[in-house]
Amino acid sequence: MKFAVGFQLNDPGEAPFSSIVSAYRERISEVFFPWLDIPTGRSGIASRHGHTDWTAQQRLEEELRAIKAMGIKLDLLFNGNCYGQYAISEKLANTVSSVLAHLEDAVGGVEIITTASPAIAHTVKKHFPHIEVRASVNMRIGTIKGMEYLADLFDSYHVMREYNRDLDHLHKLKAWADNAGKQLVLLANSG
Repeated sequence: MKFAVGFQLNDPGEAPFSSIVSAYRERISEVFFPWLDIPTGRSGIASRHGHTDWTAQQRLEEELRAIKAMGIKLDLLFNGNCYGQYAISEKLANTVSSVLAHLEDAVGGVEIITTASPAIAHTVKKHFPHIEVRASVNMRIGTIKGMEYLADLFDSYHVMREYNRDLDHLHKLKAWADNAGKQLVLLANSG
């Protein structure tokens, strides 16, 4: 079994997060991370308590290059539950596209994006078809019907937390996913 782990930007002077990943790389398949201060369901990494770390982007990109060089996939989070007035806007589509294009240039790209937004999923599918699009656990998808409704937008699905230990139900979801060419993911340490 391999795991996905959540990225942490350590303070300058501390050991880089990539050194922790390196120590456990045989057990890690993916590192998921937010992009600076874009809503993701995780805390932003550039600002804390009103203080902005102006080195955050440079250090994040260095870490991502090091992690990618280990053969570990990068999973960019765009899984905020609400983007307000920009939820289905050209501005949000442009922001997502801009970040993904930048990451292609800066670190060699990401393999996965995880999102709770069908609009973001559509944008990535349209402009970055080589990137796997994963439905966030925040979407609370836990049925075959739910996966079917979104099958044109998502390649993989985080299963609703409430089903993590329902092996019979997971077998049914897995059978559908295998048949549809999709993948299932479980969030083991949710909240």
